[in-house]
Amino acid sequence: MFKNLIIFPIIVVLLVLATLPEIVSRFYYCALYGSWPVSLYSAMEEGRKQSAALFQEHSILPFLLRPGTNVKFMDTHVIVNRKGFRGDELRPDVTLKILAIGGSTTFDTGVDNNERTWCAQLEKLLSVQYPDVQVINGGLPVYGLGTNTIKYLLYDHLIEPDIVLIYQGFNDASPWWSKSLADIRCTDYWMYRGVASRAWSGLSGTIMHLPTPPVNVLTHSVFLLGAFNKRGENKNIFLSMDFAQRVEDIIPEYLMSENVKMLGYLISCIKKDGAIPIFVPQSIGTVERKTDIGIKREIMNQALLQLNKAYIDYCNKSDVKVIDVTSVTNSWKDDYFQDGVHFNNKGAREFALLLSREIEKGDKAILLRAKDHSGKLLCESK
Repeated sequence: MFKNLIIFPIIVVLLVLATLPEIVSRFYYCALYGSWPVSLYSAMEEGRKQSAALFQEHSILPFLLRPGTNVKFMDTHVIVNRKGFRGDELRPDVTLKILAIGGSTTFDTGVDNNERTWCAQLEKLLSVQYPDVQVINGGLPVYGLGTNTIKYLLYDHLIEPDIVLIYQGFNDASPWWSKSLADIRCTDYWMYRGVASRAWSGLSGTIMHLPTPPVNVLTHSVFLLGAFNKRGENKNIFLSMDFAQRVEDIIPEYLMSENVKMLGYLISCIKKDGAIPIFVPQSIGTVERKTDIGIKREIMNQALLQLNKAYIDYCNKSDVKVIDVTSVTNSWKDDYFQDGVHFNNKGAREFALLLSREIEKGDKAILLRAKDHSGKLLCESK
């Protein structure tokens, strides 16, 4: 009896000592950021539900948006129209139809709602001078040139766009993603949630699995794994080393060549459908930014610069219009971005403003052109 009386308080003390770091971590986080931390477990549960509601599986593509859905994904409120695009329903009476295709930087994961996306704001800006314009957001998270080309051939061409804005680059550096996903989890929890949530929901084309016992028990701990609702600021105590040390690790020569070929094929398809392709190079801001992206920012910026140059060189040789605003966006700091890559409300607004100015001061015949579609469902490469 006496022995049990001694053991019991010892067990209590040990339990308190074991949980104290977790308790302190949660209260410290709340005091520092003004909100309670989200554990990996909570992020997984939320991400699983959100992705299942927003995305649907596809036999060829990784996934598509679920038509007609209305859901919060990450921190953005997403409404998908009946055709499967983020935004308002397609209007049958528009004179000028602009389709923007790209990854999550076109979908705009980092803004508050549909109206804040750069596509919606570009439409609003252009409509002052061209009232019958509609800008359609064809972006999908993690989509690169390859998947966007397939999606264009299967679906996007059916809406018969007059102009197609191709906003690609970051997602085309695919080797970096598979090597640095662990680094993203350690440095930018918000971005990691976006990448991982589709895997947690069981969608195809993913590279992750839910943790299994006993690891899944640790996913409740903020002290061990960090909080998943603060972007790149609440680093946990287990940090990975950078995987990519050279530009070639991010965008090797063979991949650069394949990407340029894919861009050429997509452009040829757009032209044969009677639409006008316009390439828009990507930027992730200045190298002086503090927000981490899982690898050395100067290497990623240099890789993106080389990829943009290859794309622009091809477009110049192929008489394809390029709207390059990277001379401005390359100087943008963290106040324009939600995380390491995606625009926030301010960045999306300013990006839309830059595009609208370039479009309006460019060839106005593009904006006033009559529809001249071939009606072909597929096209052949050059």
